[in-house]
Formats: sequence, structure tokens, C-alpha cells
Amino acid sequence: MFHIVNDCYLDLIGSPKKENCKVVQLLTFEDSSFFKSIEDIKEKVCFHLSSNDLCFAIVCFLKEIYPSIPKEEIKNLYDLTIERFVIQISLINNQDYSSLKNKNFNTMYEQAVVHKSVNKNLIGVEYLIGNFFAHTGFYGAENYPNRNVLVNRLKKFFDDSKFKTVDEIKKELIYKIDRIDKSIIPLLTKDKLSDFEIKTLSNTFASFYKKYAEGYSSKYQELSTLNDFLLSVEEAEIEDEGYLKFLLKDVKRPHSILFCTHTYINKVNLFLINYFYDSFLNKGIANRHYFL
Repeated sequence: MFHIVNDCYLDLIGSPKKENCKVVQLLTFEDSSFFKSIEDIKEKVCFHLSSNDLCFAIVCFLKEIYPSIPKEEIKNLYDLTIERFVIQISLINNQDYSSLKNKNFNTMYEQAVVHKSVNKNLIGVEYLIGNFFAHTGFYGAENYPNRNVLVNRLKKFFDDSKFKTVDEIKKELIYKIDRIDKSIIPLLTKDKLSDFEIKTLSNTFASFYKKYAEGYSSKYQELSTLNDFLLSVEEAEIEDEGYLKFLLKDVKRPHSILFCTHTYINKVNLFLINYFYDSFLNKGIANRHYFL
């Protein structure tokens, strides 16, 4: 699925339906005015398009999000998106997305009309991250104009992901219930935990996975990332600028810790996060172009 605005996505006709997601088949995709027309949709919807229309819609969306960047940068983002569909989403969905390849990008780019009407509060946080690194790398972070928008979106992302991560940790501990302190059992059965309770659970888990790591190095890495993510959340929540400092710290990791969450599973947009990270680290000239 390709996230556009709110809880709305694009996918290829015939793709498997995702859980709690309404499927709407679009007969044709006209232009980027479509993105504005769906901003008020509150439910989770995936619009299924033909391969030609899906590719054109992706080009329109990328051009709409970043109307000022060069054509070659739009093509880079487009190629990453299609690559994710053809390789990874094909494997996840057990479906052939090869029809998305070899579309004429130049023709689609020339046909895409920019309306500059997409609400930046409704787009994926990854595009705001790209915009943040553009300003941080070129002008300096203090001049970043969408600071509050990004901070609020990161806070929402962290809040959602934190509780999903806690659920994963609960399951891991439940599987090994005979090897942990039974005093935390009440926390495993609570639906909502306080920050203090989350920290208690996280510390218990940290002690557990360090012991579990003996002889299971690959599994250790998988488990430790969950705890590292919760520590990053706690650190980011301490101060107003914590979320932006998280990005500047996270970008130095071999892979973003954002990937340890389930937020990007079945979505193509995660390729773009690494692209923005790599671009920032390599101080490429492209950084100055990602302005919303």
C-alpha cells in the first residue's frame, strides 16, 4: 500500500484486502485534485487502481508534495516506491507487481499538474522528515518553518508506536512467563499502562533479553531493538525539542530505529525514510530541494 493522506492508501487492483480497510476500486485516476477530495475521509480506505493509474497517481502525489524539487529527484523517489512494490510488497502479498515496471516516467511527469493543495498535516511523517533534513542541512534547523507540524506528527507516531511496542514486549514476556519476576504479571494483563509502568516493564524486558542473548545473538538484536525504541521514546518526550533531536540522533544509526515498529509494515513509504537519511548524511545537494 502507498500512503497518501489521512488513513487513505493506494494499491494495485486485485491486491489483498488489509485488516479493517475498506477497498474502493477507482476506474480512472484523473489528476492530483483527487488527494484534496479525500482529505475528509475518516475511515481506513485503500483505493485500488490499474497499474498505469497507480504509477501516475504516485508521480502526481510526489510532485504535489514536493512541487519545487528537480525532476530527477521526483524520479528517484518514484523509482524507490516502485522498487518497494515490485520486490517487498510482492513477497508480503504473494502478488505479482511487475506490471508497475517500465512505465514511461517522463510522460507521467509532464502530465502531472500540481495544485499545491495537499494539507501537510495529513501526509505521512516521512515527507515532513525529508523537509526537516532539507532545512537542517541547508539553512540550519532553527529556520525550519514546519517545526510544530513535524513535532506534533512525531509525537503521534511515537505514541501509537509505543503502545504497539509495549504489546510486543508483553507477548515476549508471556511466552517466557516461568523465567521472569512474577510481580510484573499484573502489568501484562493491563490494557493501558502508565509511563512508570511502561518503564518497569521495559526494564524487566531489558534484563530478560540480556540473559536470553547468551547463545542467541541474532534473536538478541531483534529483542533489544524493541527496548531501544522505548528508551528513544522516553528520551524524546523529555523536552519540546526532543523529537527533532531524536531525528538528528537516529539518522546516524546504520538503520533507522523507526523500522523496529509495525507502523510501516505493508507500506511502501519506508524506503523514502532511508533515502532522506542517506541524502542528509551524504550532504547531497538534493537536501536543499525538499520544501513543502
